Parts: sequence; structure tokens; C-alpha cells
Amino acid sequence: MKLQHLAATLAGLWAGVMIGVGYVSAPVIFRMLPDQRKFAGTIAGDTFAITAYISLALGAIILLLVRRVNKRAGFNTPNAPMLWVLAALALAIVGQFVVFPMVAHARDVGPGALPFGALHGISTTIYMLEIACVLALNWSLYKPVQKPQGIESAIKPEPEEDEAQD
Repeated sequence: MKLQHLAATLAGLWAGVMIGVGYVSAPVIFRMLPDQRKFAGTIAGDTFAITAYISLALGAIILLLVRRVNKRAGFNTPNAPMLWVLAALALAIVGQFVVFPMVAHARDVGPGALPFGALHGISTTIYMLEIACVLALNWSLYKPVQKPQGIESAIKPEPEEDEAQD
């Protein structure tokens, strides 16, 4: 299996895990525990935390694969897959290590600088943006990686005059 296809498969798995947890698992948890919303939130939060660590692992593997594919193609400049995986990883890090602790604190202690609802909305937006980045990553990995055309390819050398004509 080509490295680029492996990276695309892992990106599809990453998107599938995130969609499955965010749009299937979490709603089911809250629907099954309607009278225990705080407990349901704790379960969902733990599930999202596991998803974040899966995201970090898959993102790191995909990043290494994309770098390897780029190196084999003969360049080290960032391309679309590299930028998408970096964006998704950044969102996963911000979501898990910045916003999630603030959401948990607001849920447990009560309103702080931002109310729980606002923080939950920020967290949801970050999660949806991460899914969008992973889907864009997956899509971009199905294009063949080619060496970018630089300025040297845009400047055509002038044909040299034949010295035999002198």
C-alpha cells in the first residue's frame, strides 16, 4: 500500500471516529440519561478526551507519512495535506488542553469568566472545525503529490544561437 493511500485511510478513520463520537455516541449518552445530565456530561467528556488522544496519535502518524511522501516527491515545502493535518492537530490540542478544562471547570464550579453554554459552544465549534480539516485532509490526500513549480520553471531560457552560423 502506498504511503499516501495509507495516510488517506488513516484520515478517513480519524474523521469516522470523530463523527461517530460527536454525532452518534454523545447524543445517545444524553438521551439514555435524561435525568442525570451531569453524569452524562462526564461520560461524554471522557469519550471526547479519548477521541482527542486518538486524534493526536493519528495526526502524528499522518504527519510523518505526509512528510515522507513529500520527501519522496522531491520537496520539503508545506503542501495542502501538511497544512490540513497541522490545522487539525492544532485544533485537537486547543480543544483538549485549553477549552475542555475550562468547560469542565464551568460545569463543576459554576459560571466563571465565561458561562458553561458559551464554552460548550466554543468547544463544539472547534470540534466541528477539526472534523472539517480532517475531511479536507482526506480529500487532499487523494490527489497525486507533485513537486511544485518554482520561479525557475516560469523563466524559459533563451535559445542559444548556433555557433556554426558565425
